[in-house]
Amino acid sequence: MSATQIDGVFYINLDFRIDRQENMARQLKNCKWPVSRISAVRLENGPEEAGIKLQPQLAERIHVASIWLSHKAAIENAIEAGQGGASILLEDDVRVADSFWSDDLNLPDSLPEDWEIIFYSPRYRVNKNGPLKDYKGKKWMDAPHGDKPVLLKKLRGTYIMTGAHFVVFKNRSVMGSVLDKMTATEEVYDVDRFYMAEFNTYGIDSKLIGTGPFGSDHD
Repeated sequence: MSATQIDGVFYINLDFRIDRQENMARQLKNCKWPVSRISAVRLENGPEEAGIKLQPQLAERIHVASIWLSHKAAIENAIEAGQGGASILLEDDVRVADSFWSDDLNLPDSLPEDWEIIFYSPRYRVNKNGPLKDYKGKKWMDAPHGDKPVLLKKLRGTYIMTGAHFVVFKNRSVMGSVLDKMTATEEVYDVDRFYMAEFNTYGIDSKLIGTGPFGSDHD
């Protein structure tokens, strides 16, 4: 395992969801790194009023724009606060075991040096138009490479992958690139798929990280 220094942890939380904020405080009580809460965005009107144009097939999904803007705000805060090292972005439905937190983030030695973003414990659904046919109707599949790092963009034809609940950005330079591409994106789509499509984003399955018992705040 190789140790990576973390500048800070930023978690996204709607102002009125005090229950989730309290849950995050409990989960982060053993975190050794600076922690910042970022007020999440919840658009009440059309995304166009916030300067967002969604991809045509997502035109009615205001939550996609809300989540995009929430992640953008967290990245802006991380860039402003950081010293150049890695940062962690959490959504407030994440589940993190107490034993995960340490002085450094221990990454697998098999993680390629060209990584830019890490998704911890992403979720996999079979792409019904892909090569896998005998999946017996399961909604969620086991991580296809176990706990080994996998470049997620290579799996997009086989799986539909989601889960930006625990995201690691390699350094301030990467976050700057992410922010530049978010700003330049003319038609916004799901932020987790954006991270996978535009960057060297690796998935690492961990039994210490998953999603919690809360439903979506954007239904």
